[in-house]
Amino acid sequence: MSLIKFVIILFIIVGFTAIKLERVQAISVSPSSDSLLPGTSKILELKSGYTQGNVYAIRVRLSVTNLTITNFTISNENSWVVILPECTGGTLFTTTSICFTISKSAPISPNEVLGVISMGFANIGISKLTVTEGNGYSNGISFYPQTGDILNYSIAQVPIAVVVSLPVSSPVTNTTTNDDETDSSNEGDNPTTIDNGDSDTDSQTDETISYISGSPTPDIEIGKNINIDLEKPVMQVNNSLDNLTSRRQSLQILLAMAIALTSITTTALYLTIKNSKITQRSGL
Repeated sequence: MSLIKFVIILFIIVGFTAIKLERVQAISVSPSSDSLLPGTSKILELKSGYTQGNVYAIRVRLSVTNLTITNFTISNENSWVVILPECTGGTLFTTTSICFTISKSAPISPNEVLGVISMGFANIGISKLTVTEGNGYSNGISFYPQTGDILNYSIAQVPIAVVVSLPVSSPVTNTTTNDDETDSSNEGDNPTTIDNGDSDTDSQTDETISYISGSPTPDIEIGKNINIDLEKPVMQVNNSLDNLTSRRQSLQILLAMAIALTSITTTALYLTIKNSKITQRSGL
């Protein structure tokens, strides 16, 4: 090991074991918040997060929630004097953590790219990259720790649009016909639209849905005028009423005939009995 590297490592050790001062942002990713679909993969740059001061070493300690680290690489490896892999097994990362210490002989620039993180988001929920104990940076004299989340993503399915057939509600543009209109509608098979005075309904759309009572109910789209042909059901009701009236009149005639026949029969029986008594008296 060269004397310069030894001095830098010693410098790092002294810095990270010094008195811990106010909490700062040592590292960051961008964007730090987002909404993704399950199964999405993302590659983000891990940057130094501080904005001022002379920083020579940064220690990274990250854990994950609801995401998987698939890869991590140090950016511009040749520009760093010291790169210390510190995860289990002496690696820079595992599927659930990133842990290393990195240092330069010159100050690290603010927002300098430290490395590139590849992540996978498989499950619905909140995904996080969380800074854990020991994360921070050093100026060789003091250690500046950082805690909290540097990434917070919402993983969710896109809502599915559902088309629902809604019942027809007022205002409704009704279609009615009189005797003259019936002749003209029979010739052109076009219902006559009677405006109910609702100008807003008329201006919503030029598109019209014609619906004849007795046919299957169509899918109704909100915002469309609806023409309802009432001629057929009205004619059916009128025909039914005419039939009932005819039957009632027939019953009344039959009842009158029955009453008359009963009266005639009663009178004939009375006269027969009376004549029989007169004959008997005459014989006596």
